[in-house]
Amino acid sequence: MPTTHLRSSLRPFASLSLLVATAFLGCAGCGGSRAVHVARAEGDFHYQWGRYEEAAPAYLEIIDRYPGDWEAEYRYGMCLVHLGREKEARTHIETAAARNPESQEVAFALADVYAKLNERGRLVQLLKSRANERAEVESWLKLAELGRGLNDLDLEHMAITAALQVKGESQWKAYVRASELAEAAERPDEAVRRIRQAYYLNPHSPIVINRLETMRIERGPDTALPPGL
Repeated sequence: MPTTHLRSSLRPFASLSLLVATAFLGCAGCGGSRAVHVARAEGDFHYQWGRYEEAAPAYLEIIDRYPGDWEAEYRYGMCLVHLGREKEARTHIETAAARNPESQEVAFALADVYAKLNERGRLVQLLKSRANERAEVESWLKLAELGRGLNDLDLEHMAITAALQVKGESQWKAYVRASELAEAAERPDEAVRRIRQAYYLNPHSPIVINRLETMRIERGPDTALPPGL
């Protein structure tokens, strides 16, 4: 019985692997004429397992045949990033960002590339524009994160201050980050005030509650403080 059960449980996985292999090998001699969805499936299969050297050619095949395919441009660019080829990656991720400006994932990946290439002006312009156009807390926080990574504390502080002023469902995240920044700068009173404000905005957040506990702040009817600078 155990052996039969094991074979039964492996059957779906084996069938899926067989289908994938058949799709890849079925067009082995087709050159550039194989269907785009087959090339994409091959690229995605290797990409999800972190095999970027194997994934890159499949995405490049799509780009060569259909320039401007933002998904292929993005995935190919990320393959290059993982292979340490950020300068080459920049052009492809920029193309993806231009084709799909709504994607936060692509924009943040491009900002990371700019940071690795020490192109501060480009990353600041990218994230500030996105944050202002969309009233997006996350873009300000991404800018703060990269400012910290670049050891630019003025940039980090500016981004956090701007994030605090953006109202919406994500505003509490700005107050959490402001609390962390104040604590790192050895301003304990401000750190406490900011996390209490975050608690006001999102009292059910595990992140906020965990930070309150870490800072040894007891939760009660007077714990929450309204937001404000």
